[in-house]
Amino acid sequence: MPRPKNELPQDVPDHMKLMLDLIVLAFQMDKTRVATVMLNNDLSQMNFKFLEGAWLIFIFVPLVMFVFWKTRRHYFEATKQLSLADFERPRVARHTVVIPVPSTPNRVVLTAVEYAHSISRDVIAVNVNTDGKDHKEITHLWKRFVDDVPLVILDSPYRTVVRPLLQFIDEVEDLREDDKVTVLLPEFVPDQWWHNLLHNQTSLMLKGALLFRPGIVVASVPHHLRGDSERRRERAPK
Repeated sequence: MPRPKNELPQDVPDHMKLMLDLIVLAFQMDKTRVATVMLNNDLSQMNFKFLEGAWLIFIFVPLVMFVFWKTRRHYFEATKQLSLADFERPRVARHTVVIPVPSTPNRVVLTAVEYAHSISRDVIAVNVNTDGKDHKEITHLWKRFVDDVPLVILDSPYRTVVRPLLQFIDEVEDLREDDKVTVLLPEFVPDQWWHNLLHNQTSLMLKGALLFRPGIVVASVPHHLRGDSERRRERAPK
């Protein structure tokens, strides 16, 4: 906020802006919780006409009070729902892990599969077939590397990935009421930050779609790629 001049503004809109800036500054510095603006000419010797700037107060003050009220109500509701009063510990009789996988397995996928085995006995891999590949070919390649996890193939002729996955996750969730579904996303982390713009876009969309669905846990299994300098050090003779 720029420093105002040492004298009071003679223009009514500039004077009103200065008063409002002081109120905002007081709230930001937590110097006060209540602000009052008196529209008269006791000290400034200025007449504040309603149409020349005084109407701002009738909009600004109710708006600020409304924001404060909504903020307080949000914190109250959040604290109430997070409280342990009348809390019953949820009982999970079954835990199913769903892993979205590509048609060709890789190191990221195999790492996610091993982690899924460590947290659940019920693991399902699902592939969205957007290229029209043969199911037997995809299944044969999957069984070549992973023989203890069933693979479900979903055809998507319109090359949509997120919607078929969401429908499949809903079907798995509806099988049993006491089933806890975890969606495990295999992701790799590039060495350069800007490489993230080229990868993992489907995972981001799936995370956003599942964020507001209660009862579903979304987790990521990251696999960090090595940079060029690290690979050169490994190849260098010792």
